[in-house]
Amino acid sequence: MTPTNTGNPPVDGRCSPSTCWLPHAQGNHELSDCFIGAGLGGMARHAINVTALRTLGSSSFPFGTLTINVLGSFLMGIVVEYFALRSGLSQHARLFLTTGIIGGFTTFSAFSLEVALLIERGQHLAACAYVSGSVVLSIGALFLAIAILRNAFA
Repeated sequence: MTPTNTGNPPVDGRCSPSTCWLPHAQGNHELSDCFIGAGLGGMARHAINVTALRTLGSSSFPFGTLTINVLGSFLMGIVVEYFALRSGLSQHARLFLTTGIIGGFTTFSAFSLEVALLIERGQHLAACAYVSGSVVLSIGALFLAIAILRNAFA
């Protein structure tokens, strides 16, 4: 629902970040929007993981996933700030981009598993660095994206 609880997006296409992502009355295309987007995001995630492995070599530290989580947060900042607040992007497009592509791209479920594996291997310092780096850098990247776009469109 939108802030007016009508079930329809605002007439001008604008909304706040906290309300823009709420479901509106739509057809049956939401699942296909998410499905196709997630496939694309998953392929991009795999490509980055393979590139990190080839570039940095085999490592017990998950550099690829760290990169993906930070980049995914940055992309979410771009989508929320620009597309949702400035262009009146449709609900289908928002689902495709956020739940689909970015949701298929970011890897917090893999993040949780990798932290657990680091802890099980006794690599507690690496686990702490990974958790701290992922959270702080991802949130920082999202705020950086928002600040960049706010300055660009000020």
